[in-house]
Amino acid sequence: MDFFNFCKFILKYQGINKFPEKYEYPSEIILSSSLWEKIISLKRFTDQFNYEHSITVFNIDDDIIITNPVKGTKSSVSSSVKIEVKYNPKNNKYIEKQVFVNGVLSSKSSIKNTQVKKDINITPVFSIHSHPQINGKYSFFSITDINSLNDSKFLCSGLMTDEFLLACKLSSSLIVKKDFQEILNELNKSYLNKDVPNISLLDNLKLAFYRARLKDKLIKVT
Repeated sequence: MDFFNFCKFILKYQGINKFPEKYEYPSEIILSSSLWEKIISLKRFTDQFNYEHSITVFNIDDDIIITNPVKGTKSSVSSSVKIEVKYNPKNNKYIEKQVFVNGVLSSKSSIKNTQVKKDINITPVFSIHSHPQINGKYSFFSITDINSLNDSKFLCSGLMTDEFLLACKLSSSLIVKKDFQEILNELNKSYLNKDVPNISLLDNLKLAFYRARLKDKLIKVT
């Protein structure tokens, strides 16, 4: 499944406040070059400043917009951003659609006058954040990351380390939160050691997990 259709898949379920079954998630996701560009920027800023950073994917009237990295602290980051859409007339037939993220022009495109909508639909799809290295190693999703995903209305949450990870909610019941810490401690220990992911432990989180090498496609591992 390509990235645009994956975003439509996510938005469909978020719109009806429902989580998919594991088999409904695609086995592979081909990410767009524009998303990889922002993900690599996210990693570069994280490695440079040793602070967490985040980017957010938005659907704006069927245009997929990805924000620039937002800087957080050494242990947390907010994905909150301000989106503004402006229309500037070019001629009698066309208008330039401009999308601003936190006051900075993020994208622009030409559309016909008849395509201008009175009510602009701005919907966040999912966010991706980063973890600074610990003693030269990257960590797995934290207890805060997983709890934040489960408490939110979003289906997915991304993490950039030396690879790209994506965690997605399932229709199955979530386990009690107090059980997360022990499982995540074990997963993080193996992740720091570059071991093969423990599929049974991942399954206990009742989430679908994807991973991708830089500029490669996302592969569902559980």
